[in-house]
Amino acid sequence: TYVAVTKRRAALTPEQQTDELIAADSKLNYRFGRLSGAILLAMFIGYSWLLFTS
Repeated sequence: TYVAVTKRRAALTPEQQTDELIAADSKLNYRFGRLSGAILLAMFIGYSWLLFTS
């Protein structure tokens, strides 16, 4: 039973590792997307504020 469990674990680990990598990558991309969106929004607001005040 121990050998069967280790074999099953060895067979499952690559898929689990790729799933975890994909999940971490999507989370990172989501964070970077939100960050870049906030930066673009702040730049746009600042630019329009400069245009309106000048």
